[in-house]
Amino acid sequence: MISSMEYFKKLLRSKSVWAGVVQIVAALGLYFTGEQSLHEILLGGSGIVMIIFRVISTDAIKNK
Repeated sequence: MISSMEYFKKLLRSKSVWAGVVQIVAALGLYFTGEQSLHEILLGGSGIVMIIFRVISTDAIKNK
């Protein structure tokens, strides 16, 4: 069984999590600069969904 600290470390090494974080930061940056459209909502939403799916799925993260 993986301890929670080990899982968190492996989660931070996941490229999917970092791609999700980048999407959320980019969406927030576009939103606060006045580029408010559907694209920012979709970009931020897809980043959140990507992180959630990475946390839920544990198959590939165990192999790191």
